[in-house]
Amino acid sequence: MKKLTSFFIILSLSFTFTGCGQNKNENKETNVQMSDYELLSIEEYNRKAFGEKPALLYSITEYEKLPINKKVLCKVIVPENIEEKQLKSTVEAIISKLSSDDKDIDEIMLWLYSNKEVLNNPYDIGVAIWAPNGKLGNVNKYIAKHNIRDEYKIQYKISKEHLLDVKFGLPEEERKLIYLDLMSAESSAIFKEQKEFDKITSEFKDKYDEIDNNNRLILMKEYEDIQEKYKKLQREEIKKVLKKYNITEKESKEIKEEAMSEGWPFQ
Repeated sequence: MKKLTSFFIILSLSFTFTGCGQNKNENKETNVQMSDYELLSIEEYNRKAFGEKPALLYSITEYEKLPINKKVLCKVIVPENIEEKQLKSTVEAIISKLSSDDKDIDEIMLWLYSNKEVLNNPYDIGVAIWAPNGKLGNVNKYIAKHNIRDEYKIQYKISKEHLLDVKFGLPEEERKLIYLDLMSAESSAIFKEQKEFDKITSEFKDKYDEIDNNNRLILMKEYEDIQEKYKKLQREEIKKVLKKYNITEKESKEIKEEAMSEGWPFQ
């Protein structure tokens, strides 16, 4: 049964759930590898489950009958420059454990820190809120009394400067290298294609005094053959890049789109 407290309770847990070093836990729902983390404290803030209706609009009798909205604030240490997907997977696992261990918890706030030295300051990595529609203050008497979780979501506010810019499991610097290799593969084939175009054009001019309908078709056919030859070469060279970095064609296209939007140099 939930009890209303006039002040928060600090549970000094100070224990680590996973060992330092390799991350061995995996969030089964997202299939994203979890990070090591340390849950330092749980602070409990309880109040009546007002929901969206202000407290002043309740009569004394109604107020006394309201169930308790059990809210907890947890301070958690995670690795600095953690990948965003990994951070969210870790947060989901922490919230799942807390809400499973104590089904009366109605709202959870996770303050995420990079190290213990900054614990006395506001969170530096970010905050995650587990509540109805991801917003605090929406727990009404029905949700609190019957532990209804249908509309619960996790809302994140994350400091980007503390996150690794990782996509497809690749940090930005490696994506830039992939982009350079992709551009090199494409431009190499284009350069060779143009060189052969110039050669064929020069030979054509030496062979014919002027261009007419008949020899124009011959030249166009040679151009088409050259184009097909170097398109094939380009595909083969790009496949080598995909294999080298173990990425898909779709991922390579997204990297090129990112490079265009971010203005990455291509040489």
